[in-house]
Amino acid sequence: MQGRLSPPEAGRFQSFPRSSWRKEITRAPEAGLDYIEWIFDDYGSSVNPIQSEVGIAELNVLKARHGMKTSAICADWLMDFPLVRCSDEERAFRERTLHDLLRKGKRIGATRVVLPFVDASSIRTEDEKRVVIEALERAIPVSEETGVEMHLEAD
Repeated sequence: MQGRLSPPEAGRFQSFPRSSWRKEITRAPEAGLDYIEWIFDDYGSSVNPIQSEVGIAELNVLKARHGMKTSAICADWLMDFPLVRCSDEERAFRERTLHDLLRKGKRIGATRVVLPFVDASSIRTEDEKRVVIEALERAIPVSEETGVEMHLEAD
């Protein structure tokens, strides 16, 4: 099931809840949930707690207090900054971000990061498929090091 435990912000249905992420953690048990798929997107990146040591610590304390888990991260940031149709320099930065996300996933108890290859980040050609496979192959050592799997959402 997908959805939010707070109203959409700026008309965005599936985005990081910038102003209400703490409330979502407290509301989830009331709704009978013990798990939230954490979202990392461009819209919320500046205030997402997984972007800092202090934020990760706060998130983990809140989760423990309310019996919540964040076993997965949805890497919607890759929708705005896909691994395809970009320069080599841009791709290198995006790959570093993916590697960092795998490491942050481990820090918040995630066992998987969901990588969207749909809509703007869809793989459209054989060359793009090759580029994505090569990028994922470079991410495998980080995945193995952290124990955080990469799950692909593709069309």
